[in-house]
Amino acid sequence: MTLNIQSPPQVRLLPADYSTSKDRAEVVKSPLAQPYPKDLINRKTQDRANKFLAIGIDWLEINDISFEDRLDNWVNSADESEKTKRIEAKKRILEAKEYNAVMLYLSYLDLTDVPPVELPNLKLLYLTHNKLEHLSKGRFSELKSLEELYLHNNKIGNLYEGCFSELKSLKKLYLHKNKIGNLPDGCLDGLTLLRTISI
Repeated sequence: MTLNIQSPPQVRLLPADYSTSKDRAEVVKSPLAQPYPKDLINRKTQDRANKFLAIGIDWLEINDISFEDRLDNWVNSADESEKTKRIEAKKRILEAKEYNAVMLYLSYLDLTDVPPVELPNLKLLYLTHNKLEHLSKGRFSELKSLEELYLHNNKIGNLYEGCFSELKSLKKLYLHKNKIGNLPDGCLDGLTLLRTISI
């Protein structure tokens, strides 16, 4: 969940002796009165200030990790034999993000899992000649402009309902030379612009 704070919220700060959950609940339900204490924001997390709320003497951090954190988690979840390749993939993804790229080439990296990619202007994504076995639902959710997806020469055996549903701009999908039998019902739902599919 992302909390966007356009202007400082109004909060009522609790005195230190307001410690019971009942008292806190009453304050949370009451009208908010005092201005948000900007000086309490840790300067190191200034760019993520919209993910914090001051409620009484407590701080609540919204659990929404950054894109780079998700990439790091993806890299660190690999075994040692694949980690070097994932580090290379991460480097390419971050460079593509920096330059607002329309094409991303992640082929021939022996990847076993699709990396998180948040590139809203990306139009072509190459993930060919890897070791992908499945596609997680939601993995392509940030690729709203993607028009061509190349997934051939992998080990994909199963596709799940809705695994491509976020790709509303997709026109070409290449899945040949995988282990896919028949496309399951609902696999291509929502792909109204799709013109070419290769299995």
